[in-house]
Amino acid sequence: MSATINRYRLKIWLVGPGSPPMRKLHRVIEISGNAAFAALHDLILEAFDCADEEFYHFLLTRKAIKNLRELRQCDEEVVGYFDGDEVVAEDDNIIRHDALEYTLDDAKLKENNSIYYWYWFNSDDSWIYRIKIEKIRPVIDTTPEIEGWMGEVIKKVGPSPALYE
Repeated sequence: MSATINRYRLKIWLVGPGSPPMRKLHRVIEISGNAAFAALHDLILEAFDCADEEFYHFLLTRKAIKNLRELRQCDEEVVGYFDGDEVVAEDDNIIRHDALEYTLDDAKLKENNSIYYWYWFNSDDSWIYRIKIEKIRPVIDTTPEIEGWMGEVIKKVGPSPALYE
């Protein structure tokens, strides 16, 4: 028996002061909608040749933002963990989801939405990536009895940033 699942094509690039232009440094990945945001985190780290060692969260803006102040006003996030400690923001008006459980499909993203991945956000050397949802397409899963998610790096443009070497 087969089942239909969503497959997301995402374009990911660094944003902020000093970031290289998107045309010179970005990654394209595909990941299934049943993947938790923690899996997306792992795939982004793989795409940019980075080790998993820091806090992270995803900001579900669903639109492009103009500056860091606007990004900090996002009222929905998916929170990652480090050594079992939950990263908690001070503002109780923020909707938080657990990166280990909340999936891309749960977020109800649409094509052309943008979200942000903030890595090392408690450090002076934080990295912010914009993730644009380029395409969402249904695909037939011929082995639905095998639980798990699918994901792969489709394209790498430019070298990984120096931090990851």
